[in-house]
Parts: sequence; structure tokens; C-alpha cells
Amino acid sequence: MIANEQMEQNSNQQQVLTCVDEQNHLKQKQQQQQQQQQGNKTGSETTIDGIANKVQYCNKQEQRHRSTGSIIFKVVIASIGFFFFGYQQGILNLSLKTLDVIFEIQEDDQKFYEGLMSCLSPVGAIIGCVISIYLVKSYSRIRSFFIIDLISLLGSIISVVSANVYVFMLGRLISGLGVGINTALVPQYVNEISPSALKGITGCLLSVLCGLGLVVSNIQSLGYENDPKQNDDLGNFWRFAFVFPGALTVLRSIIFIIFIKNDTASYFMIKGDRKRAEAVLKDIYKEKYVEEEIQNISQEIEMQKQGLKYWKDLLSRQYFNRVKVGVFLQFLQQFSGINVVVFYSGKIFEEIVDDSSIVFVLALMTNVLQLVCAFLSAYFSTRYGRRSLLLNGDIACFFFLLVFGIVSLIKNYGAASGDVTNPIVIICVFGYMFSFGISLGPIVWAYNSEILPEKGLSVATITNWSSSIIIIFFFPMAINIMPVGYIFFFFSFWCFIGMIFIKVYVFETKNLTPQEIEMIYNPNNQKKQEQKEINSN
Repeated sequence: MIANEQMEQNSNQQQVLTCVDEQNHLKQKQQQQQQQQQGNKTGSETTIDGIANKVQYCNKQEQRHRSTGSIIFKVVIASIGFFFFGYQQGILNLSLKTLDVIFEIQEDDQKFYEGLMSCLSPVGAIIGCVISIYLVKSYSRIRSFFIIDLISLLGSIISVVSANVYVFMLGRLISGLGVGINTALVPQYVNEISPSALKGITGCLLSVLCGLGLVVSNIQSLGYENDPKQNDDLGNFWRFAFVFPGALTVLRSIIFIIFIKNDTASYFMIKGDRKRAEAVLKDIYKEKYVEEEIQNISQEIEMQKQGLKYWKDLLSRQYFNRVKVGVFLQFLQQFSGINVVVFYSGKIFEEIVDDSSIVFVLALMTNVLQLVCAFLSAYFSTRYGRRSLLLNGDIACFFFLLVFGIVSLIKNYGAASGDVTNPIVIICVFGYMFSFGISLGPIVWAYNSEILPEKGLSVATITNWSSSIIIIFFFPMAINIMPVGYIFFFFSFWCFIGMIFIKVYVFETKNLTPQEIEMIYNPNNQKKQEQKEINSN
């Protein structure tokens, strides 16, 4: 007992010294080696007390990595896959009227084909998420990116050379495969190359690139005719709009070939190539931290080998809590109502303003706001942590959706005119966009990449795309049978459930290693309550 208590104290001291005392680094290594010879519970194991110290005192830790700029560069290049994701989401909705004319779809059939074209990309994304698991098993991370980029380019080419709507939809399905694999693989790659101190920033860059894709798709929509039915010659702009993202993914592969030749250290360690793993880590970390990072990666790989051999192992005690959190957060991201708010706000803008150019500017402002918020979330998640942003952002989304619903019903039943309700609705739209854009939008992707293994990340991403399909399919029907206010109440209900869930089940991961995250989510941990007390502070 005395030896165990001493080991826990030493472990706590090591966590604090890592943050504030560079001079004692070699001494810490000697202490770890001595403790590893002592018994079943080694001093290298991180206790909850150590985690508490790290969460509270690591804000001023010494920079362990060599260059922030080089890491950000790699993350931005990899995140072109998320630009592809955001662009594909935005460009189709802005192209539907033109595509109806191009493919000579009859007016009675337009809603059916528009819904089908909208659903095919998420369906392809679900398939892509499953493929991603087997892709990274067979190929390295970078070679997997090459394959994804070829799939994305193929989907874009098929879309633009299509002679009829069915070939176009095949192109959308294949592009969806690329989107799905990107949304599963890019967060994993970013997490593997990012030091703990930068994971808040690098994780949020995924949403920055996604938001940039939405903004660019909005700007490109200026090339479309306002009323394509009145124009006999629509030209080939629509082809450029759909081939552009595929060409951009090829650019990603070229940059990887020229500038980013090495894979991740985790990949090389999995393959048993320690020398190449060390070479990669020496490019990222200062020399004295390389061995420690090697040990961290080795421990993480060993934990996954022992507990995650099959898909069913995600339901084991070791992983279930983390998978539960990851899946629900992805579900909440969609069922917080983001797609419906974007859709309905466009109609509101059209009601308030007759000038289509002003409507375009207002719609563009909502996407630019999300892009700005993604940048802000990178700063705030690093300073205040992931959990507080998720919780507070979800509370704000709940409030704006509730007000949105009440005001919409007041307007629907004629209790107040549009002159009174429309300004409130606009405030709610931008307030909601800010709240979502700084929390549930970017942080969910960043948080999931920190807490979930490969298979768990794929399952969570599949949940996101499945939820998206449900909303795309049922929202048009719901809006035809009930006032839109009730729909906003439905989404505000899920935000309320999200508040409770985040408060109870989501733990802070700021500055924590994978081993420490494993500890706070392990149901067998006897000191789990102490981490809850940290979260409540």
C-alpha cells in the first residue's frame, strides 16, 4: 500500500514537472524507469490526480513541438478533404434549378429527383465511412489520400460528362464515397500528427475548411441564371462548378507527393518500423520528447490490440463510454437543426427582401459567420477546453431554436405581423449560426478524433450521415403537414437532451494524452468522480 501511494505521488509530480520544470526532465525519466521495476502498478500510469494537475496547470507548458507552422500546413492540406465535403454540400442546393432545366426534368417530378440527388451523396458517404476502415488497414495514410482523391475526381468527372440525370446521380454517389472516406480518415490523420497542445486548433481547422467550401460554393452560385427556364443557352458553368472540387483534391495529392512524403509515426509503429517513426517524430517534436512520444504511441497501439480486434469490441467496457459519447455528439450535430435553419432562413430572407442580390448577401453572411466561428472555436477550445464550448454552445442553440419556434408560430397564427417577427427571426438565425459555428459544428469533429479509435470514429461518422439522410428525407414532408414552429421545437428538444448528456457523460480532453483519455472514460476507474469535479469547476 505504501509503495502504491508513493507511486501515485510520483506520477502526479511527473505531470506537473512536464508542464513547468524543463530542467528536471531527465530526472523524471530516471524516476519512471525505477517505478517500472516495482510492481503491478507502475509510476508511468497516469492517475486521475495527475490528470487534474495537467488540466489545471498545463496552459503555460513548454512547447514540445518544433514548428507550429509546419504542422498547420500539413493539417490544412489534409483538410482539403473537408473543403470537398463543405463544397459538395453547398453546390448541389444552389444548382438544382439549373439541373432541372439541363436534364429536362418535368415539373411534377422535380421534387422527387431533387430529393434523390440530395440523398445520394450522404448514402455514398455512409458506404465511404465503412470502406475507410479497410482502406487504412491495407494502405498507409498518405496512399489512402491518393485513392480518395482519385475517387473524388472520378465522381466529379462523371457528374459533368453525364448525358442524363441518372448518370449525374451516379457521379453524386461516387463523390459521396470520397466525402465519407474523407470525413473518417482526415480527422484520424490530423489527430495522429498533432501534439496535444495543438489538437484544439488543428481539430477546428477541419470545420474552417468545411466552412470555406460552403462559402466558395455560394460565391460560385453567382454564375447561375436566376431563372434558368428563361435562358435557352445555360452554357457549361455548371460543369465547372461540379468538376472544381475534384480538381482540388488532385492538388492535395500533388502537394503530398512533393512536400509531405512521410506518413504518420502511428502508422510506422503499427507496421513495426520504429526507426521511421522516430524520424517522423523528430521532424515534429524536440529531440528530448521523441522517446516519450514513442512510448505514448506504443501504449496506445497496445491498448487497441488488446481490446479492439472486432467491431463488436466497441461495445466492450473499455470502449463503450467513448463510443456512446462520439455517436451521440454526431447525432446531436445534425439534430440540433443546422440544415433546417439554413433552409428556412433562406425563405425568410426572400420574404423580407425583394432584391435577390441582397438575399444572396444575407445567405452568404450566414456561411461566412460559420467560417469565422470555426476560427474562433480553435482559439476558445485551446483556452477554455472542448467540453465547455460544447455545453454552452448547445445551450445557446436550444435558446435560439426555442425563440425561433415561438416567433414562427406567432407569425403563422397571425398574432403578429411579419414586420414584428421577421427581425426577431433574423436575430435568431445569426445567433444560432454563431452558437452552432463555435461549438457543435467544429468541436464535435475535433473531440471525436481525440476520444475514438478508428472503428469508433467510422461508426460515429456513419451516425452523422445517417442522421443527415433522415432530416433531408423527412423535413420536406414535415413542413407540409405542420407549422414550421413545431419543427423548431423538435430540434430544441434534442438540444435540451444534449445539454443533459454533455453535462453527465462528456469529459474534458484538453491537453490530455490518449492514455489519460482512456482512463477518464474507463468505467472501472475508481477515481472517476474526481474528474467530474474538475468538469464542474
